Amino acid sequence: MSILNGLLASSPNRRRTMARSRNLRDRAPLLIGGACLSAVVLFSMLVALSNAVVKERRQLRDLRADKVYLETKIGRLEEAWYRTTSRDRIVARAEMELGLVTPDGPGLVVVLASAAKERRQPAWRQVLAAVGGGGGGVTPALADGRTP
Repeated sequence: MSILNGLLASSPNRRRTMARSRNLRDRAPLLIGGACLSAVVLFSMLVALSNAVVKERRQLRDLRADKVYLETKIGRLEEAWYRTTSRDRIVARAEMELGLVTPDGPGLVVVLASAAKERRQPAWRQVLAAVGGGGGGVTPALADGRTP
């Protein structure tokens, strides 16, 4: 047997390594199995992602419905607040609970001033009036007989 090994070892076509060469054909089942496993993992991730998207859409739809409900409720509460705090309701409740007596006259009186009285004098007339009025001091002096 050692002779046979010696002959085989010395042949020029024989490699001197102990490992056997593997071709792509020898690895085909391993490659197919890896590809199938990768496909299953990828498909599982896609299913999980689509389920998460559907879940988020449901939550968004529910939140929008809650928002509409709460806006409607806020509107009703504001309406009830304005109705409860109206002047007529407050006066009626004060008359009933506290014995409020209201006068028969109007509740609000508005006085309008005319625009003619409100017109301001020019600045030079105001200064002249403050200093002496211009002709107001001369007229009494002439009446006494003194000359300016």
